Amino acid sequence: FRCQYCSEGKNPPKFQISKDKVMQLIDEADEMKVHELTLRGGEATLHPAFYEIWGYATKKDFLSTNVITNGFVFDRDKVNEILENPRSKIIASLDGFPEINSLYRNPAQFQKVLNWLEPTLQERPQQVVLLSVIYRQNHAQLTSFARAMAEKGLEFYHLSPLKRLGRSEIAETNFVSYDEINQLQEDLETISKDFPRFKPTVSCVAL
Repeated sequence: FRCQYCSEGKNPPKFQISKDKVMQLIDEADEMKVHELTLRGGEATLHPAFYEIWGYATKKDFLSTNVITNGFVFDRDKVNEILENPRSKIIASLDGFPEINSLYRNPAQFQKVLNWLEPTLQERPQQVVLLSVIYRQNHAQLTSFARAMAEKGLEFYHLSPLKRLGRSEIAETNFVSYDEINQLQEDLETISKDFPRFKPTVSCVAL
């Protein structure tokens, strides 16, 4: 999607690690007894050998094998295949309801993700994490968005403030304050009173 705030904006066009190199890194991580392995990009699912790499990784002894993705290329059958190993997780990125999510992402993404997300949350809620970036335009609606997702069965919701990655001019004008982020964490935690399985986490909150 070349999201305007993404670190992908600093990578050379079509930058890609070879399948053999990725396999080597997976082997090295396994030998080091790494607990958790996460595949990410850019968009990891666009790698021509992604499914081969994923199958290779999920056969290792990691406690959790994850992929961070925009979820655009998935359908329900493909998600079931990806999550066949119960120790695997999909970490899907959505930044809010469709209008806001479309500011920096493909407008078709929200519904495409929802098509597989809703049934998956009913069948495998512990294998799905929803990820949102916090920025000025979406900050006010993230609590209501989180509640809507909790109503669909979402258990794990992770939010991360906008960072100086990718195209910095986008970041500089869209930061949310530290106090606002802490307030967001408090607001999200109120949802857990109605949905005890809902576990929101916000990076960079006060301890």
